[in-house]
Amino acid sequence: MLKMDSESFSTKYCAGEDFKTDAILNPDVYHLIHTLLLHIHQSEPDTERSILVFLPTYHALEQQWARLSGCSTFKVHILHRSIDTDEALETMKASESCRKVILATNMAESSVTIPGVAYVIDSCRSLQVYWDRTRKIDSTKLVWISMSQAEQRKGRTGRTCDGQIFRLVTEPFYNSFPDHESPAISMLSLRDQALMICCADSIAMNDDPTVLLQKILNPPESSVIKDALDTLVQIDAFQPAFPGGYHPRFYGYLLDSLPLSFHASVLTLKFGEMGYLHEGILIGIMLDIQPLPVLQPFGDQALRKKIRDDYFDERTFQKIGKKEATLIANLRIF
Repeated sequence: MLKMDSESFSTKYCAGEDFKTDAILNPDVYHLIHTLLLHIHQSEPDTERSILVFLPTYHALEQQWARLSGCSTFKVHILHRSIDTDEALETMKASESCRKVILATNMAESSVTIPGVAYVIDSCRSLQVYWDRTRKIDSTKLVWISMSQAEQRKGRTGRTCDGQIFRLVTEPFYNSFPDHESPAISMLSLRDQALMICCADSIAMNDDPTVLLQKILNPPESSVIKDALDTLVQIDAFQPAFPGGYHPRFYGYLLDSLPLSFHASVLTLKFGEMGYLHEGILIGIMLDIQPLPVLQPFGDQALRKKIRDDYFDERTFQKIGKKEATLIANLRIF
């Protein structure tokens, strides 16, 4: 269809010859997906046979949606954790009037079954969240998926009808993928895990998190565990015990009791110390949930900004991002 050799394809759409290259998404990839969608539609007369497209980020979904929004041939749906559940359920309904195209992130790998998916277009990229030890924050990066993830995505088609998958990499590039993705435990700061272990009721668990964490199947680096424990001691959640191990303090038990992530729990209690517990609870919840209460129309940035500005005008503050502005807008609703 593309009349392009393997080397040229890898250079243009994969930015290299194997998975060690950066997993960037350039405009050529979006154009290729658009071309492939039209090719499938023209080759497949049955419009009830839907197409599922895997993309790594919300921004990538928007970019692809913008290229399809003016096309009456397709009915485009979005699957992303920030999209309202009712809208996600609508995506799963079969369409008879025109061909259904579902643009999805990796949440569609296993969490939902979409009837009628006959074709899968896989960008072979994913968004990886990891703990940046230098900056001491959770960060993200685009990565190439593993063989197991690729097979999982392939399994999205053929469930209710015969299916076919198109991977946007060459065969040699695909064969260079690792068998499995990195263990999830290796991507974490381990503060949540260390806190949970120390505050556990079981005496066998709550002595020293280091001992238990080093017994798991893929143990994390000891330096990461030490960083997590040092942080918990610094914020007065833990107290070093003699001759070894740690004992949780009252603040640690409070953090562990909240049904929130570590970062959201710390922020909630900090607000409480200043006499703003109600506001702290709201912010903590909003940091951890999706979608947020304020409606965020997908693909319409101007309308999304207008809705946000009705509650909080980000132009009045310098160096504030869209995520922070949206969070403050949600808080001001209450």
